[in-house]
Amino acid sequence: MLDPALETDSKPASKLEKINRVFNRVTSELFGEGGVAVVVTRQTVLVYFGLTLFLAVLLTLRRVDAVATPQFWAEDGTLIFRNSVLLNSWDFLSTSVYGFPYLLPKLIGLFARPFGFEAAPLVYSLAANVFVALLIATFSLPHFKHLVKSDILRIVFCIVVVCLPNSDELIGAAINIGWYIGIWAVLTAFMILPRSRVGLIGLALVHVICLYSSPSAIIIAPIWFVRLLRGFLRRDKAEWTFALVILATIGSLFLVTGDFGSNLDQSKAAFSVVAMLNFLVTRVISELIVGNFGILVLDGLFGPFIGYIVTLLGLVGLFYLLRVARYKGALISLAFGGVILSSMILTFVGRKSLNETGAVLGDVFIAGSGRYFLLGNAIFFLVILFSLDRLPLSRLKVTLVSVVLGVILLALSQSFLLPVRPDTHWPQYARQIPAALDPTTHQPLVIPIQPVDPPWYIRFNTDLTLARPVALP
Repeated sequence: MLDPALETDSKPASKLEKINRVFNRVTSELFGEGGVAVVVTRQTVLVYFGLTLFLAVLLTLRRVDAVATPQFWAEDGTLIFRNSVLLNSWDFLSTSVYGFPYLLPKLIGLFARPFGFEAAPLVYSLAANVFVALLIATFSLPHFKHLVKSDILRIVFCIVVVCLPNSDELIGAAINIGWYIGIWAVLTAFMILPRSRVGLIGLALVHVICLYSSPSAIIIAPIWFVRLLRGFLRRDKAEWTFALVILATIGSLFLVTGDFGSNLDQSKAAFSVVAMLNFLVTRVISELIVGNFGILVLDGLFGPFIGYIVTLLGLVGLFYLLRVARYKGALISLAFGGVILSSMILTFVGRKSLNETGAVLGDVFIAGSGRYFLLGNAIFFLVILFSLDRLPLSRLKVTLVSVVLGVILLALSQSFLLPVRPDTHWPQYARQIPAALDPTTHQPLVIPIQPVDPPWYIRFNTDLTLARPVALP
């Protein structure tokens, strides 16, 4: 007669147990094994900060005029700088910008105060570059090895992100750090969490600051809900507690903002799948493969549908890489493909005017602000890296990695150096600000800043009321 314990063990697994096993297998591939501490060595720290410095230099080189002729960009001047001058610290931090907190740009504004009016644009620009570099360099840490095992490929990803197209108005602008925070937030949603209490508290604090600085970070809510569920099922207190903090932070943003600042777009256009696909294939995928200039040249030669052809060829190539890798990483690729699609849907729901712009395929090549597609550019490149990283080690892998990265770097080189902005002579206006702030002089001051078309101004009036921008972003 069989031992009852053996009889129990030999029973077929229930449907619930099978679902739990599949869930554990899937989440382990996406988020790494739970409860495993990642070893951080002295070399890890040196690589992280060395890469941060390199990325900050790259960002500065892309927009050298931000250092040569420092000047404010849009809301950095009209709202962040001006309010930092007129308001006390608490009122400044509690004032919303277009209905959203934008906490990190405000902290930069406070940091820049002691440097004076003339140096303010330079401090804003350099601080923005440093923060972006610190965030993006995070992917070089070993907490992401389950996604991309190769340290070199993870570093390549970080370099590519700061060189992406669609970043003309982003680099050196404190108000636009949020678009890079969106990339960082997606990446950290998949990272292996630190196991120490100090590490978890520090990471949670950074998340709170960053989430209160980027409306695009809302996209990570479903991912952290899955991690919350996994933490409960595995009885991993660190994971479910951390996930709960992130979800609570996002929930508090709903209470504070109501709509994450999306009510600025007054367009009544309905959501359009066609418009979204037009932008997806042209601005997200095609521009990464052939570059800004390349897609415009191809459009002139073959017509606007060339974006769909380039995208099709790119997806066929990606499928080939997955096949050579025996479909390892296919699950992760699908998950991040879902992130791209989700970001596009949220963009076109929140910015209804894009549905009008994208209705005509030919207009997509030159219309629509590029910042909305930066996250898609970055994640699509990451999907490519998943496939390259999982190729079996051979000469074929070396060849494929070299060819694919060579093509993408060639495409990125077309837009590495950003156009030089016309000088608005900030220093001479900055020297007049003290007089404009003196109520006894009654000297109003209007300062031109970037962009100049349409024109933006910082206005210091005699009543010192809060400025209103002359154009929406």
